Amino acid sequence: MTERQREDAVLAELESLRKRLHQIVDQRTDQLFLIILLGDRMASLPEGEVLCPFARDPAAFKGMRPTAIILPDGAQAAASTWREAATVILRHCAGDPLRREKLMALRDNVSGNFRCLISASPDGMRLPLEISRELYVEGKFDTEALLRNLTEKLLIPAGYNYRRILLQCRAPQQELCETADVTSVPEETPDRGPAMML
Repeated sequence: MTERQREDAVLAELESLRKRLHQIVDQRTDQLFLIILLGDRMASLPEGEVLCPFARDPAAFKGMRPTAIILPDGAQAAASTWREAATVILRHCAGDPLRREKLMALRDNVSGNFRCLISASPDGMRLPLEISRELYVEGKFDTEALLRNLTEKLLIPAGYNYRRILLQCRAPQQELCETADVTSVPEETPDRGPAMML
C-alpha cells in the first residue's frame, strides 16, 4: 500500500467517524429533548415508530413519514404527510391572535425558492396549503425545504415556540438499524480516548 493509499484510507475512516459521532450527538440530544418535554409521560410507540423533536435539523427527517404531532400545549393531531404536519402546526400557530397577526403581515412578503411562500390567496401557488381564511402557504417542496421554510421563514418570525413540538414518525428500516447501532457505543478507557484502527 502506498503512502497516498494509506492517507486515503485514514481520511475515509475519519469521515466515517465524523458521521458516527454526529449520529450519537443527534440521538443523545433528541433523548434530552424528549426527557425535558415529556418527563415521566413517555409512552410506548407502535413498532417501527419513533418520537422526534421537531427542532432537529430538517435534513434528519428525510425518508421518514409523520404519523402524529404533539403540539406545544400537549394536544395531539394525526398527520400522515409532511404537508399535513405543516398545516397542523401553522393552524396551531395561527390560533393565537398575536401569532396570526404576524403571519398575516408576512403574506406576499416572504418567498420560497421561486414563488411566494405565504399569501392571502392560493393564486400562483403550485400546491397551496390552506391555513385559514385568507392565509395560504406554498406546500410544493421536498421534506427538508418544507420544514426549513416552515421554521425559519414562518414560525420564527411569528414568534411561535416550535421547539416544544414533537413528531411521531415511521422511520425507514435502514434508519432503525443505524439507530440501534448508535446505542451500543463502546466505553472509552479513562486514560485514553476511543481506539481507532488505521
